[in-house]
Amino acid sequence: MGTTAWDTIHSRTAALRNVVTALDAGGDLAWDDSAAEHFTDRDDVLRALHEVWSRRLQGRIDVALELDTRRLDASVAAAWVQTAADLPGVRRILDEHADVPALRHAGRIELRAIAVAAGLATFDDPIARSATAGSHFVRRLRGQTPPTPRLPSLRRRLRVALAS
Repeated sequence: MGTTAWDTIHSRTAALRNVVTALDAGGDLAWDDSAAEHFTDRDDVLRALHEVWSRRLQGRIDVALELDTRRLDASVAAAWVQTAADLPGVRRILDEHADVPALRHAGRIELRAIAVAAGLATFDDPIARSATAGSHFVRRLRGQTPPTPRLPSLRRRLRVALAS
């Protein structure tokens, strides 16, 4: 029986998970037979790593903006710092390869989204301006340790939900 699309997806996902684990353990981005079996080229691996990072970050930002009681910028900062702590190797590799054409556009879009979520820009602003605001914001976050989450109590969340 041939390989199905699901088999291919699951195999690629498992390979990507192995890459993330190796990077988070301090390894370097390797291009070997295993990687070549699952990814088109090194840029394909970088794009896949950016997708992992982006999904995790966006999920954390969404939750923070929904539940966190701090200012927007503090909530987004906490989400970014926590994501960087969760995926240190992925963040390191994305930073090291930020100027690679395969990541440049995705990085600008991400920085723009961070700036908008943090209340530093709007989607109506030119992307260069909002991406720059996001870049300055993220630069201040690098090296910080994750703060203790300050989410509202279940009782408060229920009260808010019932009131709406």
